[in-house]
Amino acid sequence: MIKNLNDSLEGAGIGLLAGLVIGISDSDWIRLAIVFALFAYAGKDLLRNKKDSTDSSYKTTFTGIASFLAVIIGLYINGQQLFRESPKEAVSEWINAGYSPEQARVLYLKKIEKDHENKDSVSPLMQSLIQTIIKSSGKDSLPAGKDSIINN
Repeated sequence: MIKNLNDSLEGAGIGLLAGLVIGISDSDWIRLAIVFALFAYAGKDLLRNKKDSTDSSYKTTFTGIASFLAVIIGLYINGQQLFRESPKEAVSEWINAGYSPEQARVLYLKKIEKDHENKDSVSPLMQSLIQTIIKSSGKDSLPAGKDSIINN
């Protein structure tokens, strides 16, 4: 009974931690790495339980349930932007730095525009990879237009 409770709590703790990191993270690579780590953890536990049939799979079950619930909670927290600075706070920081309210709003909008520009652009490494694939296929370049992947 105590072992089942310990396994349940251990699985729930790991699931909650991993699920919250997955839900709160903005980076897809971090999310993917945590998911692979959870798969590896669950797979190792399931393989161990197959060898010893008397051992129950409470740890794996509670890891899955807790991580699912924690991902939902983390995505809600991320959607509400609880850990991000609000526009009003950012503008007030620029005003406290000595800029006029209009200048502070312009600076904030330029910063947001630059952040979105960096996120939407294709990285030089990806552009070179695409160019290599295009050259190996015998074509000189992608067709021009708004659907083009590479911005020349």
